[in-house]
Amino acid sequence: MTGVNIILFILALFAFLPLTIFLYKKRRAEKILKEGKSITAIIFDIVAGYKYRYEVVHYYFTAANGKQYKGKLTTTPGKHRIRETIEVFYLPENPKRNTVKGAWGSTVFLIFMIVITIVVLWMTYKLFQMVSAGEI
Repeated sequence: MTGVNIILFILALFAFLPLTIFLYKKRRAEKILKEGKSITAIIFDIVAGYKYRYEVVHYYFTAANGKQYKGKLTTTPGKHRIRETIEVFYLPENPKRNTVKGAWGSTVFLIFMIVITIVVLWMTYKLFQMVSAGEI
C-alpha cells in the first residue's frame, strides 16, 4: 500500500468522525434522560448566536450533593428568558453530565451528518480512482 493510499484510507476513516460524535452525544443524552434525576435549573445568561439565528442558554442547578453545576443548551431565539426555570436531567453520580428534553434529538441534523459522511467517502473514493489511474 502506497503512502497516498494510506492517506486516503485515513481520510475515509475521518469521514465517520462527525457522525460518530453526534451519535455518541445523542446516546449519552438519551441515557441521562432515562436514568437521570430531574431538577429545576435557573437560566442565568443567554447569548445570541450567529446572526441571531439561535441562542445559547446557560443555566445552573444545585444537585443532590449540594454543589452547583452549570449547563447550556442551544435553542431558537426568544424561547427563554433570564431567571426563568427549566427542567434539567442529570446523572447523580456525575452531575456535570446533564441535559434537557429534546437535546441531540434532531432528525434533520442526523440526516445532515449522514450526508456529510457519504459525500466525504464518495470524494475519497474518486480520489482513489484518480490515483489508481495515474491521473494524480
